[in-house]
Amino acid sequence: MTKPEFYKDIPVGRYNAWYFEGEIEGEKECYEGAVKAYYDVNRPLWDLNPDKAVLLIIDLQVDVVDPKGKLWMPASTKMLPKLKEVMAFCRGNGIPIIYTCHQAHPSGRDKGLMHTYLTLLQESLIEGQEGAEVYPEIAPQEDEWVIRNKRRYDSFWGTELEEVLRTMGRDQIILTGACTNFCCSTTTRSGMQRGFKIAFPYDLNATDDPAVHEEVCKTMNRGFGRVMAADELLAELNQVVNQSRGAAE
Repeated sequence: MTKPEFYKDIPVGRYNAWYFEGEIEGEKECYEGAVKAYYDVNRPLWDLNPDKAVLLIIDLQVDVVDPKGKLWMPASTKMLPKLKEVMAFCRGNGIPIIYTCHQAHPSGRDKGLMHTYLTLLQESLIEGQEGAEVYPEIAPQEDEWVIRNKRRYDSFWGTELEEVLRTMGRDQIILTGACTNFCCSTTTRSGMQRGFKIAFPYDLNATDDPAVHEEVCKTMNRGFGRVMAADELLAELNQVVNQSRGAAE
């Protein structure tokens, strides 16, 4: 059977080849509707509010961001200038910053199944080692919260993250970090299920494969959060801040 024409721009891979074995009635229309939905950014559903938001920086540690790190992802290094810009805005406008540090005990007793799937974790992000520390260029300030008991992809699992957010009265998360398709997307899914509104800047999340990044962002946008550029995020937040200042004068 030949590949249907409407699928012509989609690469045939190991896991999707069976999709292209012929065509059934209505398939073209369904696919075209799905494509539009994945990239639909004209449905914000909720507005960013600096008084309700936090900036969450997931696992941007030395092993991940440093070119000599054991888990280095070039995209995590490339996005630092824009992330610093967002961090400066947050610090200047009362938006708390929360960091997570994924790490395992040197004995390995708390690694779980994810270390079976991601074998690189066997030798990286080890508690007490330099590689597990926050990358120095984006180091937390003294009053910023660092979650150091993250042991799984989900930043909520087994950590104090939800309790801290509820105590702060914050229900919006600007979610950044690494990896897009593991910890960042898992935390986004988990946070949405808990009722948190997630902003997912696509140029402040990083992984090791740009094609995978694109597909994950499409899914996040369609069903789990607001996917936007960092500049769009800053523009919206600035507008709210400026309106508040104008009303106060």
